[in-house]
Amino acid sequence: MIFKEKEISWEANVFMNQYECSNRGIRCESFPVARLISQNSLSQFQRSVVFNNLLLVMCKDKHICQVQDFKKFEEMAPISSNGTQVMSYPCPDNQYSYQFVVRPKYI
Repeated sequence: MIFKEKEISWEANVFMNQYECSNRGIRCESFPVARLISQNSLSQFQRSVVFNNLLLVMCKDKHICQVQDFKKFEEMAPISSNGTQVMSYPCPDNQYSYQFVVRPKYI
């Protein structure tokens, strides 16, 4: 591993309503919404690493029903599970769980 001595910590959240967003001091446009932010400054990696992070939406902690990416330089990603956006593979009883995947790409 090239950057073995440099560790990056991440904070991952899924907000289900505005109250949860407000408690964290952020404004959310839609729900549910996922947030993944680095706890460290990424400026030291700017020239050598880019991150193509993903959110896996899982049904009953077993089956992946959606893979969603975090757009470049954005830390928020709306999750398609409400009435206006439908999951490709819906989960009975809306028993969704979320797995964040941090994917560094060395350039």
